[in-house]
Amino acid sequence: MVLVRDAQYLTIEAQNSLLKSIEELPDYALVAFSVDHHLSLIQTLRSRCRIYELKDDVSIDAKELKAYRDIFMSLLKSSIGKRIDWTVKNKDLIKDRNSACEILNVWELALRDLMVESSVSKSEDFRNVVSFAGQIRYLQYVKESIKSRYANPLLGIESFLVNLPNLL
Repeated sequence: MVLVRDAQYLTIEAQNSLLKSIEELPDYALVAFSVDHHLSLIQTLRSRCRIYELKDDVSIDAKELKAYRDIFMSLLKSSIGKRIDWTVKNKDLIKDRNSACEILNVWELALRDLMVESSVSKSEDFRNVVSFAGQIRYLQYVKESIKSRYANPLLGIESFLVNLPNLL
């Protein structure tokens, strides 16, 4: 895996020169571009990419951040039954849409960290990276559904946890 950080600073010429390399990648290779906004890349480069929006919109203190992250890490290792039990026991923690979204924001950061760790430690197997990216996308979908009032916060978090495979 190759990570091109701050790719928005690449010149148009540099981006164009990457096109041929990206088109001829072997199956085991993966190139990731980190940008402030996907429109920072030229259209021909964007058309050859999958776009994952990873936002840092966590507004809680460090102690809560660690607590929510620790909860998530333990839930990743738990059975579906224990995950459902957790949502039932902690329905006061998920008291409203904002609280649910704060928890999901922290869990998204945890998934992002795990995805990066996975790509570094298991560079020969990118299925883990793709799996993490898929879970991040689903988490973002659940979060947006909760924010837009289409989903019940408790049921949204429960749905995410039930559909979350054991990624560790």
